[in-house]
Amino acid sequence: MLVDDPYADTEVVEACGEGEPGRARSHDEDVDHGHFKNECSFFLRILRRGVSVKNGRSFYDVRMPRVSDAYLAERREHILTAAAACFAREGFHRTSMRNVIDEAGLSPGAVYRYFGSKDDIIVAIAMDAIGAVQSVVRDSIARRKPFPELVGALPATIEAMDRVDSRTRLAVQAWGEALRDTALGDAMRTGVDGVLDQLRERVALGQARGEIPARVDATATARVLLGVVQGYILQRAWDPALSADDYGRAARDLVAGSLGAQTAAGRSMQ
Repeated sequence: MLVDDPYADTEVVEACGEGEPGRARSHDEDVDHGHFKNECSFFLRILRRGVSVKNGRSFYDVRMPRVSDAYLAERREHILTAAAACFAREGFHRTSMRNVIDEAGLSPGAVYRYFGSKDDIIVAIAMDAIGAVQSVVRDSIARRKPFPELVGALPATIEAMDRVDSRTRLAVQAWGEALRDTALGDAMRTGVDGVLDQLRERVALGQARGEIPARVDATATARVLLGVVQGYILQRAWDPALSADDYGRAARDLVAGSLGAQTAAGRSMQ
């Protein structure tokens, strides 16, 4: 198990606040938040009074150690993995933040430092698979990979994530939740818009290089490419045995125009 944050108690102060102004909490969040406030009220009383510690300085003067970005990323992933286990076992609605905290084996402050609510965790899980697309696109630009190869590599990237904790299946469930929960839907659309922007930029770059015809609509093409990825995620949720290699090769051939090449050749011979 990962050790707790070296400065988890400092996060208690933030997490015990009243939350985001104007944002109503769900019933689960109210229960979790109230329980959490009771747990950390002792720390709040001490901090408000400025009680001194052994070295004679008040809690306000305590300097907590800095941690690396790698540590923060590892901790975030640990929490998401714990949440995914809870969601897979109990479903989104029956899982509370307290369940996630217990599953992760961390203090409430350590968990709330990364995610302010259960909805934040659901969004993160739903966007992990889509966020992986951005990494592949960035890599293709840096390595100047041909566009068909970029598209063909996407399913394998998603499959690698899914091997960890079946997170893509949870992503599909989160998409359904987004249709019911307006705030959740807005957050997901914001994340998807970022992916679409990057795909559109990659298409435009291909056009500038002469790799993709100038007549192609970059915005519409970006949406179709995202649909290819989302289609793989959905089909893999139905059929975990779906081959990423086979799907990737077919997507690559489709983008390369291989499926229409025979028809074009036949017409030229007539």
